[in-house]
Amino acid sequence: MARKNTPKVYKRNRTLETKVGKIADELLKNAGLETDCDIFVTDTSNGYCSYRKNMICVPVWAIDLSKSAKYKSSNRQNPKGYDIYYIAHELAHIFTPGHSHDTIFMNMFMNICPEEYQHFEHGYKPRAAKAAGVPFKGVK
Repeated sequence: MARKNTPKVYKRNRTLETKVGKIADELLKNAGLETDCDIFVTDTSNGYCSYRKNMICVPVWAIDLSKSAKYKSSNRQNPKGYDIYYIAHELAHIFTPGHSHDTIFMNMFMNICPEEYQHFEHGYKPRAAKAAGVPFKGVK
C-alpha cells in the first residue's frame, strides 16, 4: 500500500530528505513563513509542487549529483547554493497556488531564497525572472 502523499513511481531518498527538510526549515524561518507541507526527494528529472496534496518533490540531482542514477558516474557538481535555490523555488509554489511563475510567485521566491542564490532563476525562467526584478549574479 502506497503512503499518503508519496510519489508512487519513484524511489525516495530519505537521507537527502532530512537534509532538504533542514534547509527548508531554515529558509522558511528566515522568511518568517511556516508550512506543514511534505517534502520528498526522488530520482526524477524535475521537481514539482502539489497544492492539493500539500507537498513538494525535489529531484536528487538538484541536491547531490553523485546520488543521482543519471549523473552518478560523472564528476559534475552543482554550483554552490543551487540546492538552496531549488528548494526555495519549490517552496515558493506552496505559498502561491495557481500563480505558476508569474510576478506574485517570483516575489514569494525572492522572499524565501537568499539573494546570493536568486540568480539561478534566470537559467530556468529568464523572462519571468527579469520581469519580476530577480537580481542577476553579482548584482546587489
